[in-house]
Parts: sequence; C-alpha cells; structure tokens
Amino acid sequence: MSTKKTYKTLEDLPLFMSVKDLADVLQLSEPKAREIAYSDGFPIMDRNLTGRRIVIPKMAFLNWAEQNMVFDYRNKEVI
Repeated sequence: MSTKKTYKTLEDLPLFMSVKDLADVLQLSEPKAREIAYSDGFPIMDRNLTGRRIVIPKMAFLNWAEQNMVFDYRNKEVI
C-alpha cells in the first residue's frame, strides 16, 4: 500500500515527476492524473527517451498549471 506525499512548497516537488507524483500534487487519483498527463498540451518528456514511463518536468508542469488556472469572476478569486 502506497502513501500519498504532501508537498508543502514548490521546492518540495521533484525535478522530474511521475504520474504518482502528479496525483499527489493535484490530490487526484492516479487514473485521473494519467488522463491529465495524456491530455493535449500537457508537458511530458519524449517517450522515445523515457520508454514507457511518463516523466513530467517540474518547471514545465508549473508553467502548464499557471496557464490552465481558472478565474472565478463572481468571487474575484482564483479557484
């Protein structure tokens, strides 16, 4: 049985994340994290380089997250 990691700061994130790391960061199930990793525009390393593993560069993920934030104009807050 695996335990979820809790990332408290950006520095806590690994330089290269796995799908499990992504699930932990986003607090989602691994299947949902895998679905996100395979979505158009999500930054994963070239699978020719990594084999079957999905490898997510930290900085590219943070840029993707910033670009995909949703702003709730009713409350004037980022949700």
